[in-house]
Amino acid sequence: MPAGWPERFVTPVLRPPFSSPIPLDPGPVRDKPWPSLAWRRLRPGLGLAMHGQHRLQRPFIERGMRRLLWICKGVPQIGDSLMDLSSRVMLAARGHRVDLCTEAHLAELYRSDDVFRRCVSDASALSPADYDLVILDSFKRRCLDDKFRHFSRLPWVTMRGYFAGPEFNRTLFSFFRMNQLLETGWSDAEVHARALPHLLSSPQDRAAIDELAMPPGVVAFAIGGAAPGRTYAHWDEVVPALLRRQSDLKVVLLGARNAAGMRDAILRACPGQAWRLIDLVDRCTLAQSFEALRRCRLAVAADGGLLHLANAAGIPTVSLFDRHISPALRLTAANRSIPLQSAGDMSAIPPMDVLHCVEQAIARERIA
Repeated sequence: MPAGWPERFVTPVLRPPFSSPIPLDPGPVRDKPWPSLAWRRLRPGLGLAMHGQHRLQRPFIERGMRRLLWICKGVPQIGDSLMDLSSRVMLAARGHRVDLCTEAHLAELYRSDDVFRRCVSDASALSPADYDLVILDSFKRRCLDDKFRHFSRLPWVTMRGYFAGPEFNRTLFSFFRMNQLLETGWSDAEVHARALPHLLSSPQDRAAIDELAMPPGVVAFAIGGAAPGRTYAHWDEVVPALLRRQSDLKVVLLGARNAAGMRDAILRACPGQAWRLIDLVDRCTLAQSFEALRRCRLAVAADGGLLHLANAAGIPTVSLFDRHISPALRLTAANRSIPLQSAGDMSAIPPMDVLHCVEQAIARERIA
């Protein structure tokens, strides 16, 4: 065989299927042995061959293929889902009708979407006769299983294909890949200017947040977190200091059940200021959290689902990252964000640094 064939064989695992550069960190697979990387290509390739799928793969999404099903499974994180599916707006702009099959807890987030007509978690609820083409988000087993079992005769394209392992900017990847599949012809600069998550809330979600009567100009703080190393531990210093320095400001606290302890710490640190704090911790669905964020002037959040909801809401953010994830892997030029990255865990970022960035973002917003 020609020299270098092992490297060429695993190239689709390590590089995106398009030529435009995007932020990418090969760290997670840098030290993987060649057999491990080769298996990431062989395993899905063998499955596709065994089920007669290679002949059904298409290089592009043709204009005549109007009825599309996007299968996106095996990615449970809210933020990853918002980024991976962000380019669906390009499909709607060209007149395609799109349904989504994804994880159950994520399907709820897209129930009121203005692009996805139907959002389900069980592929058996859908009929192959309703579609011209399947979009496989990746070659993860759960995506392939749904294709093999329920849509085996339908042609398909893939977003990620064999690409698996490196950390990468998922929003930019989604837009660049869709630009390629649709043959849209956008320049790299156009993609960078347009690439951001997209979401829509339902009338019920809007009504639920209407009842809170949130005043204009509120700043949201996304607190709590599932992973200690990626959870900021000093919000109870940042929020009180901000309220002391910004006498006309009100703050809304957002987070899941794991944010209750930090919420209580913030309240204790703000004696006599409770009227300036709107407590929505463990009180909102994801869609309601998005709607609340949409009404804020600014969101302050660590890397996670609520940060990406804020990006989808189109509001400015102050974003916190630990040493493992560069802000370039999460943010795009279309996001109005001031990022802070720690040299260690998230909580190594000094509270005063966060406070200064929040005040800088508020000043920018006032000027704008």
